[in-house]
Amino acid sequence: MAREIKIATFNAEWMVNLFHNGQAKLLTAPSKTTPGLGAKPKDPQGVADRIAAVIRGVDADIVGICEGPPRKAQMETFVRQKLAGDYVVYSMEDGPQSVHTLVHRRLGAGLRFHQLPASNAVFERLRTVRPYYRFGNVRESHKARFTRLPVVLRIERKGKITEIMTVHTKSKISELKKAFDWENKTPAAIISAISSRQKLSIEMNVIRKYIAHRLYSEAAESVIVMGDLNDGIARDSIDDTYLQHSIVHELRGAFHHECALMRHVLTPRQLQTASYAWTVEFKDATQDGKMTRVLLDHMLYSPNCHEGGKICFLPASGMIEREVFNAHVAKSGKARDDRPSDHVPLSARFALL
Repeated sequence: MAREIKIATFNAEWMVNLFHNGQAKLLTAPSKTTPGLGAKPKDPQGVADRIAAVIRGVDADIVGICEGPPRKAQMETFVRQKLAGDYVVYSMEDGPQSVHTLVHRRLGAGLRFHQLPASNAVFERLRTVRPYYRFGNVRESHKARFTRLPVVLRIERKGKITEIMTVHTKSKISELKKAFDWENKTPAAIISAISSRQKLSIEMNVIRKYIAHRLYSEAAESVIVMGDLNDGIARDSIDDTYLQHSIVHELRGAFHHECALMRHVLTPRQLQTASYAWTVEFKDATQDGKMTRVLLDHMLYSPNCHEGGKICFLPASGMIEREVFNAHVAKSGKARDDRPSDHVPLSARFALL
């Protein structure tokens, strides 16, 4: 029987708020001076314990962390103090919300791990500032770049490379916050929302080019992309009304790039079941300001992870880890101290062939 590994992605919600500012030291009391924009915990140790409990409960071999602390040393402190040092930390330090990938130390035989360094040309392309044009003023150029650099982990198995990219795309936050502005089509708010979607598309276009390049050049046999892709909120309404495109659809790829056509770890039935297919809730101005459940966290894989590769997805193994998550939520979970995060983890299992 083939060995298996479990891979998960988890947005841990502004972990910078759990640390002394700029230090690899977890807070033991509330602090108003942390640089995170999220809610400041009254009990940072308790929130750290909830996050760690979810990670232990999911029990994945590889965990992508979004909204992690800015420094690798801080993530290593969290792993050492809250996860018994069970994971090796790979990080891409980039602003107040850095991306990290944790690899369990129990992995070893038959696998070799290496992080694509920041000096690689992939990251030079990601850092490139790109011009785009907003609706309403097609002559004025605006600039955008990848907001948070991803961690690209290269896994060698029997001489073949599978790359796992943990990514957290630009936030979908815009000036479209009130139902009134959507109903009355307030120009500034609508254009802001469209601009936000355009910036997301810029990031996804770069990722698509990365996937195609790695596979066509045979730098990797397979590619797995996971993380908080921010494909919402208001996605459906903005897309349908102003003919934008879902960035997850864009990530999947075009028919003429068959060898880079990505698949989702969730089944069509899971994805089409509204009560299941969500990882976070937001107030949605396009839905009369109601709390709306959206699937922001995703995991997709290239064709050789379906068959023919050394690391292959196990069908129907994708799942939203709501049961594990809910076991560590107190009360309604609305207060920051009562929940591990505002996102639920997503996981899947892969066979080592």
